[in-house]
Amino acid sequence: ELVDAFQRLSEVEFASAVPLPMQAPTPPDFQPLQGYLNGATDGIGASYAWTRPGGTGANVTIVDLEYSWNLDHLDLPAGIETWIPPGLTAIDPYGPDHGTSVVGEMGSLNNGWGTTGIAHGATFKVAPTLLGNWPSFSLAIATQVSYVIGPGRLVPGDVILVEGVVAGPKYHSNNGQVGLVPAEWDKPTYDAIVTAIGNGIHVVEVAGNGSQNLDHPTYTRSHGGHYPFL
Repeated sequence: ELVDAFQRLSEVEFASAVPLPMQAPTPPDFQPLQGYLNGATDGIGASYAWTRPGGTGANVTIVDLEYSWNLDHLDLPAGIETWIPPGLTAIDPYGPDHGTSVVGEMGSLNNGWGTTGIAHGATFKVAPTLLGNWPSFSLAIATQVSYVIGPGRLVPGDVILVEGVVAGPKYHSNNGQVGLVPAEWDKPTYDAIVTAIGNGIHVVEVAGNGSQNLDHPTYTRSHGGHYPFL
């Protein structure tokens, strides 16, 4: 009726309603491409774990210690909290890709489209490890590990993922990531992890980017880091 009323005006040559925007299309189902969900040796057996009680991670909280999250991603659980120690500020110079991918591998929704997380039934939190005016990345990791196991946060059975590595004795900036080692090579980080484990928290560390044999004699106390690895 409104359009017709405008059309009847002598000053109006043409009038029409503006079409409503179309609903965004549903993404494809990418789960068949997630080979790591399959059984060994190609994957970790997540799809089998889902058939067992608790196998989706229900009643467990997982905290991702790293950076670069898009927590508004449609395939991530809503309401993921960011835990930052009081008085510190998170910085993120890398853009919202790496952390989004990591949390997605673990917790993307089981909704029939996009990807499906390994532990999609768990509750997820994130804790930045790039902190403004902080002198050491490894010290920031240790600080965050200590913070997230504090009162009102994690409880026994929960999980911390330390998604960060530090320079080992074979590292040189000219060689890309070769020589990077698990964060626990740094003694304060190791001590924080031991404290977390002592409180019943499972701690998972990344280790592969540096392409190192951590049993090699290079990785001893004489080279400045903590040894042996957990």
